[in-house]
Amino acid sequence: MNKIFLYFFILFFVSCNNIIETDKNESMTIKNDIVDFSWLEGVWVDTNTFSFSKVSKHFIEKWDVFPDSLSGVGIKVINYDTTIQERMCIRKINNKLFYIARPRGKAMLSFKLDTLTENKFSFYNKANDFPQNIEYNLVNKDSMSITLSGVFNEDKRGVRLHFRRNKNASL
Repeated sequence: MNKIFLYFFILFFVSCNNIIETDKNESMTIKNDIVDFSWLEGVWVDTNTFSFSKVSKHFIEKWDVFPDSLSGVGIKVINYDTTIQERMCIRKINNKLFYIARPRGKAMLSFKLDTLTENKFSFYNKANDFPQNIEYNLVNKDSMSITLSGVFNEDKRGVRLHFRRNKNASL
């Protein structure tokens, strides 16, 4: 009798453990939400990518977090001339996350979430020529890289931008 009781107890314990594991996996799947991107909030400046240029040129991305989305603006600075290059947002639509970009003078483009980890996320749009993939990678709390990749003039290309958090900026 004790062996039967022990067998059922072990069976019950193992099945409860499987339920807990399933719940963890489901919550990890559901967790893909705006809060996962909150590290992006703030002003980021890239002064390295085009530092070889004779003309002073750098890029700025500013991101704000809202309850239902992240809103960003991409700015190009050449000497003292500042131009908004594109507006971006990360938003959940029909329970899927999208990166939506509106480049200056062009139509909106949407990119679907491909990868999401604690410090990295990527979005893709295979129908777009360049970029097809947009990847943000948090190197440390004050440093990130953005990689744009895809096909450009029938060749696979990639550009990596290196940004530093600017805590003193007020855009």
